[in-house]
Amino acid sequence: MEVLTELREGALQEIINISFGRASASLSELLNVFVALNVPFVEEIEQSKILETLGQRIGVDKEITIVQQSFTGNFEGEVLLAIPANAAMRAIKMMGEGSGFAPNLPTTELELEVFLEIGNIVIGACMGQFAELINTSVSYEVPNILLTKSPIANLHLVEQQSGAARALALLVRTDFQLGDKELSGFLFILFGQRWFDELYLALDRFIEEMT
Repeated sequence: MEVLTELREGALQEIINISFGRASASLSELLNVFVALNVPFVEEIEQSKILETLGQRIGVDKEITIVQQSFTGNFEGEVLLAIPANAAMRAIKMMGEGSGFAPNLPTTELELEVFLEIGNIVIGACMGQFAELINTSVSYEVPNILLTKSPIANLHLVEQQSGAARALALLVRTDFQLGDKELSGFLFILFGQRWFDELYLALDRFIEEMT
């Protein structure tokens, strides 16, 4: 079984940082506000530790929204993107007329639409980079809101939805700037051990090519 060594972690951070750069540009154009995703922190965790990790990093009383999106093909799994619940409202307040979102939607529906689009862009950019690294392709299911504006203490739903068969997850944490506000986002990438092994071996090849 392959493990996330220090060299692999550094390479993974670099690759995800590239995908975040693409995602930042897409989000800035879509929302019509400045968006910057900073260099990510990456670690391998047990899936059962997701709730504990969120509670430690954010606080169990903080409200967040979680966007879930599955990906299929030769590379299969799912991604959970946890975002502070007030992020969408901040984006809405800063969005101009050219944002591409329907201004006549009720606020709650507009918030959910913004969250889904943020999730779709960030998840797609990150997983697309992984698929390119492994030299394969993936297709995506329609993203959905797994949990909306709820405290972390209520997140028992995550473990029920994400499936006990995938024991490991990659945690990607980044601070991102939305306009003049700084927020923290958490990306949990869940897939089977086979894909961890393939990803880590591909990282080794990437490291060899760069040295």
